[in-house]
Parts: sequence; C-alpha cells; structure tokens
Amino acid sequence: MSSTVETESSLLANEGQNQKQLAFPWNKGVVLDAGFLGSVYVGVDSNGSFFAVKEVPLTETDSNFEQSVTQVEQEVELLRRFRHEHIVQYLGTERADGKLYIFLELVGKESLASLLQKVRLTHSHVTAYTRQILEGLKYLHSQNIIHGDIKCANVFVDVQEKCKLALFGLAEKIRELDIDADNINWTAPEVIDQKQYGPSADIWSVGCSVLEMLTGSPPFRDQPLDEGLWRVTHNEPPHIPADLPDDAKDFIHQCLATDHSKRPSATELLEHRFLNGGLGTESS
Repeated sequence: MSSTVETESSLLANEGQNQKQLAFPWNKGVVLDAGFLGSVYVGVDSNGSFFAVKEVPLTETDSNFEQSVTQVEQEVELLRRFRHEHIVQYLGTERADGKLYIFLELVGKESLASLLQKVRLTHSHVTAYTRQILEGLKYLHSQNIIHGDIKCANVFVDVQEKCKLALFGLAEKIRELDIDADNINWTAPEVIDQKQYGPSADIWSVGCSVLEMLTGSPPFRDQPLDEGLWRVTHNEPPHIPADLPDDAKDFIHQCLATDHSKRPSATELLEHRFLNGGLGTESS
C-alpha cells in the first residue's frame, strides 16, 4: 500500500549532528500502528530517507475542531526544537487529502508493547528500560511538557536496545474523547476525574508501565471499564503482585500514590534502589 502526497512543508530530518531537508513527494509504506484516531506508517522520500508518519483524519469542520488541529500543529512545531536521546524527534506536520500528517523520527518497528507479546522481559531489561523512560520524562518535564500518554505501546526500542518515548497522544487533543477501556490501564485518577494535573500524572503511568513490563499485561486488563474507573477514582490503585521483588513493589507503590502530591518526580525515581541494583533511596 502506498500513496503520494505533495507538500510544501519544510520538514527536517536529524542525521547525527547534520540536518537535511527531506525531498518530496513521499510514499506511505507499511502500517506500524493503527488506532481509532489514525494510523502510524513508515514514510520514505525519493532519496530513500525513512521516517514515521502519524495520519489523523480531519472529518469535522467546526471552529472548535479547527482550533484543536491548529493547537496540535503548534505543539509539534514546539517539540521539533527539543533534542534528547530518549525522545522520538518530531519533524513537522502537513495537511493534505483531508488528513493531518505528523512526521516523526523512525526509531524502529518494535514497541515495548509488541516486544512483551513475544518475550518475558528480564529484571535487568525492565530496569534499563524504566531508567531510559524516566530520563526522557525528566527532560520533557524540565521543558514544562507533560507527556500524557506513557505506556509500553508508546515506547520504541531500537536495535541497540535504546528506548525512545513517542508522543502519539498529541492526536487525541483533536477530539474530546471519553476514557475508554484501553486508556484506563495507564491513566492517573486526577486525569479521569478531569481535575487539573501536572507531571505527576506521567509518574502514575510509569508505575502502570513497569507493572506491564514485569507481569506481561497492563493493570485492569481483565476488568470491566466501570470497575477499573471506580477503583482508580476511589483510591484503589492497581494491584501489585506479591511475588514481585521488594524494590520493584516499592517503586511501583510510590508511582501509584493516589495523592498526586506524594508521587516522586522522575529525577527522584532515577535514584530509587529498583533502578540501581538495590542501592538508592529507601521507601517513603
């Protein structure tokens, strides 16, 4: 499956320390991920440069919808300026054929979620990936950016086992959506309650993602949506299996504090003994 889209975007690809402007038109390749809000494809230009493309249908025409799309375009323009080894690089956007295309660095074809479907991660892999996720979050939070969609499906692993956070959740801002059965697995209670939230909401999602890596499935996966919503909003965080190592249980417990002010920052969690071979901060 392929299609050609003409563009006038000034799309830059980062290659080491050098940047070059991608040549257009470009071709749409295989699907990397598909969801309600659109699909992610491999893109390739006429010079053979590869990148990822998030395709979001633009099916509405009211002013609020247009404002949301414009906001996403502005946020991508802001995110293009950020450079971090554990953040997927945003490259730009364009509108064509009734769709919004968001261009990103192509890290690899394997997300942590797809990896978990194939293998059981070792303790050392979980701690290494968690550390890299937190390093990426530490950078985003220092730039006053809340990721808002931390989960294993949005963490990509390259051939050197380096993790990079993707911010595909930007597309969700285009539509007002109810919390669904998938999102509940990683969503902080203050977000579900539609209260004001900050970086600590990402920390809750980190705890859920570590549970996902250690157990092979996200919390609440086998529970009805209403039950999961009730538990999270009534101070009942996800169950932490008793057979997990004590340092892992303590790490997750701190991330899943129902009082968001009690959750450690990404910087503080990087010092936790779970990520430091048993050496680091004690439980609070």
